[in-house]
Amino acid sequence: MYDSPEEEYFAEWLAELQQQGYVKSWERVTTPIPLTRGLKHNYIQTIILKTKTKTVPKSQVLLASSEYTPDFGIVWDDGAKNIFFQPIYDEQKLICPFLADLKDGEYYSVVEIKPVFDRHNMTRAFISNQKYIWDKYGLYVNLIVVPDIFLETFSPISFFKTPTGLDKKFAKGRPLTLQQFNDKI
Repeated sequence: MYDSPEEEYFAEWLAELQQQGYVKSWERVTTPIPLTRGLKHNYIQTIILKTKTKTVPKSQVLLASSEYTPDFGIVWDDGAKNIFFQPIYDEQKLICPFLADLKDGEYYSVVEIKPVFDRHNMTRAFISNQKYIWDKYGLYVNLIVVPDIFLETFSPISFFKTPTGLDKKFAKGRPLTLQQFNDKI
């Protein structure tokens, strides 16, 4: 169901936020956003047969069309404002990990998940898409790095254990649980 362990941990993070009432709903985004139309070259091919000549319309793809599908969509509860998200047009300094825009009267964030180490350099490709989507559609796609978001906020319970059930050791300090995070704010 998920393309990476980071996406699965993020889904668990969202589920905990939803249980606490910070998130109204969330979803895996499945509808792609068109980026480019592509370019085809249409031509007529002449085929010479024994008794006649036939013309057939043909086409060649010069540039393939492209599209982009973000990972998650989040509908925020107003109680998460200025804790987990800020409105994109907020006149305050941005201090929250997510930006949200109004969609159907509710604050909504679109999210792309990336790992800390990106061996295929897909973060660079995403940043180009992010700029293009903002320019063409006015849609801001939040880039969230897992597990960095967990150190900035809280970690889902499952992230504290290894696959074998042992306690994880953390190099950058131990993340908080949601309850510890709530006690801190």
